[in-house]
Amino acid sequence: MLQFQLRTYIFNNYKKLIISMVLIVLLSFYSLINVPYLYLPEGARINFGDYLIGELNMIQLIMFIAYPSIFSFLVLNIIRGDFEDNYIQLIFPRTTSRFIYLLNKFIIIIFVALCFTMTVVLSKLVISFVLKIPFENKCYNYIFHTMKYHNVYEVYFCNILLFFTGLVFIGMIALFLSLYIKNIGFSIGIIIFGGFVHNAMFIFGGKIIYLLPFTQYILILHKECGSVLDKFSLQFSYAYMLISIVIIFFMVLRILNKKEIGEFSI
Repeated sequence: MLQFQLRTYIFNNYKKLIISMVLIVLLSFYSLINVPYLYLPEGARINFGDYLIGELNMIQLIMFIAYPSIFSFLVLNIIRGDFEDNYIQLIFPRTTSRFIYLLNKFIIIIFVALCFTMTVVLSKLVISFVLKIPFENKCYNYIFHTMKYHNVYEVYFCNILLFFTGLVFIGMIALFLSLYIKNIGFSIGIIIFGGFVHNAMFIFGGKIIYLLPFTQYILILHKECGSVLDKFSLQFSYAYMLISIVIIFFMVLRILNKKEIGEFSI
């Protein structure tokens, strides 16, 4: 049944997947132009590590607004689409429980988050190769110097894993929203508005920003990177996101258990 749901998702959303890939590539070019160069010594050239880690920590446009909106665009109809296209009449009778149905959807969100993360990284690799951006172990972004890791690859792993986990968390938020808001455009509008709220809190809100959801997957804001948010650790963020994912999962399950086949009114 998982394979059927995954095939159905890809078939129904292949246009969205293509659009999202194009947007990720465009954002990659944007970040190459706008990634902070202040940390580069005179005469030094940006390398792949500075490029990748620089984009994954471009807080205001990329991480607060663009990536949450694009990823939500991909997963908002992951359950609603089954009801609207009447696939639910085929799926529910063949699924042992609605818990298993929702678990399959959660696995699909993980799959989409993995593909999204790979696309983000691979777009940087291809652009770096084409534009001959060097792949060197020496990186200048201060994240590489403030985090106590032995080599740049550990920083890559730490940042990419945090980013991936954050996407899964954002996907569950979007899934929950989709059960209450029938218009996908309006749902994405809420995500975008949330990004602007994060942005405003980042500029004016002070240390309270560490309690907001989209802040959790941005490495540079954590105290391990020398952030002024001295209480904001990676352990806090992982606990925040994983606990929230579990809570949202069971809130969505509770909604599904109250619904009848063919019904999509909350």
